[in-house]
Amino acid sequence: MYWFLAVEALILCSSGAGFFLAWYAWRQRAIPGSAYFSVIMAGMALYSLSVACELASSGIPAKILWSKIQYLFTAAFAPLWLHFALSFGQYGDWSKRRGLAVIWLLPVVVLALVWTNERHGLAWPDVYPIPNHPAGLVVYEHGPAVWALVAYSYLLLLMGWGLLLHKAYRSAHLYRSQMAALLAAVVVPLAVNMIYLSGTYEGFDLSSLVFVASGAVIIWAILRLRLLRVLPIAYDAMLANMRDGLVLVDAQGRLVDVNAAANTLLRLPPDAIGRDAGEVLHAWPALLGLKDDAIEISIPAAPETTRWLEAGVTPLRNARGANLGRLLLVRDISERKNAEEARRRLDAQLVQAQKVESLGVLAGGIAHDFNNMLMVIRGNIELAVAELPADASVRDHLEVVNATVERAAELARHMLAYAGKVHIRLARVDLSEVVRHVAPMVRVVVPDPITVRWELAEGLPHAQIDVVQMRQVVMNLVRNAVEAIDTRPGVIVLRTGEQNGPEERCVFLEVADTGPGIDPSVIDRVFDPFFTTKFIGRGLGLAAALGVVRSHNGTVEVTSVPGQGAKFRVSLPVETTA
Repeated sequence: MYWFLAVEALILCSSGAGFFLAWYAWRQRAIPGSAYFSVIMAGMALYSLSVACELASSGIPAKILWSKIQYLFTAAFAPLWLHFALSFGQYGDWSKRRGLAVIWLLPVVVLALVWTNERHGLAWPDVYPIPNHPAGLVVYEHGPAVWALVAYSYLLLLMGWGLLLHKAYRSAHLYRSQMAALLAAVVVPLAVNMIYLSGTYEGFDLSSLVFVASGAVIIWAILRLRLLRVLPIAYDAMLANMRDGLVLVDAQGRLVDVNAAANTLLRLPPDAIGRDAGEVLHAWPALLGLKDDAIEISIPAAPETTRWLEAGVTPLRNARGANLGRLLLVRDISERKNAEEARRRLDAQLVQAQKVESLGVLAGGIAHDFNNMLMVIRGNIELAVAELPADASVRDHLEVVNATVERAAELARHMLAYAGKVHIRLARVDLSEVVRHVAPMVRVVVPDPITVRWELAEGLPHAQIDVVQMRQVVMNLVRNAVEAIDTRPGVIVLRTGEQNGPEERCVFLEVADTGPGIDPSVIDRVFDPFFTTKFIGRGLGLAAALGVVRSHNGTVEVTSVPGQGAKFRVSLPVETTA
């Protein structure tokens, strides 16, 4: 009889361990699966307590009552286990869906049959005591309702085990150990229960005793493996939420897995999984030949925009070094590339501005001193001419010298204009009107094979403009276009309009030609003084135009496509009234 008291003590210890684990799990209920685990442990504790009460009871009716109470946990255990596996494994919101309520239907029906067994006998057709047993154990013959619950419970348990095994396979070593501890804690009592159902030990289910060992395993998992405190992130959720694209290719070159980001970045077909990588990624030959290095790929996107992808590959090998496949990582780096391009343009603009400023200072100083020397030369020529007889033959030579001095003075004025040293007289005028008044001079300098097209906007807001200087800018740009087209037939377009600049409203003048365009290697030098790629001209027309525009607080931009001509745009700020 003493051995039986020891059994009851162990069962009570199992119950105490269950209550402790239920309390601990409930404290961690914010972690997925912990609430279900707490209910399971509480049910295990109540089951063990009811087993102890049944053993301590005398009389068959009392024992049957405690056995019915045990079935509250027996019927609920498998559905709770499935809910726990779904929640602990973080399989989306499956554990919260209403459709899962149907799994409780059979356990509830069987539980009702157990509590009403006296009327129909579907749960226990017969209940009788074991003759001469010192503890008065009772044998329950299991009816169809109990066997239906057993088969159904084992099916749900297998489903839960499968989910946890799947999770363990796709998780790190720590989480695999957690899953193994959970499975061991559940498998051992169920194995003992199967022995009881087989009739090997009549009248007593040893699973309540094994719950002590299960509790010890779970406590070890909590203390050693941080069970219910450190959980794996769901693999599928991790892939779905990654911004980088992942493409998994096996050793045979077939696509095994692709996340949503890769589908978006690479625009893969819906049936990509399982197909040959060369067939699916035929639009990305660089990816197919990628080894251990990383590459950048440009993709035409919206008009005049480009998307950039960075791709890398990681070979996959097992512990023996055998090839398992490769993992392609694709990342959208368009934002970074655009920032780098914007920085490059800003640096180029800064360098250009510094160059223009330094050249302007140099040109202004030289032009100023040169102009002073020319004034001395011109003054002495005029004095010499005044003292010579009217029929002196040397007069012709002095006239040639004087004309040369005049051309040199014009050169100095261009250099001063580039340096922004010319005196300007600003007035509120319409830019279109300024350009329109230049039309007679334009017709003079443009030869017959070239057509001039005027696209002048009406009603432009007024800007502060020196009319004389701006007319000279128009003529310099037109002459540059004529020299670019040369003797071939072509078109020069003069266009005005209004635009919203980065910081202010502007009016603009465009002079576009259909010439051969500007070579990209020299386009940054077209405004440099004395730089020219033509046999004619001195390389000062565009430089002078830039200086005048800068003195108006404006800008000049040039764009060109080789073989399709060039376009110069002069932008001037619109006058704002308070």
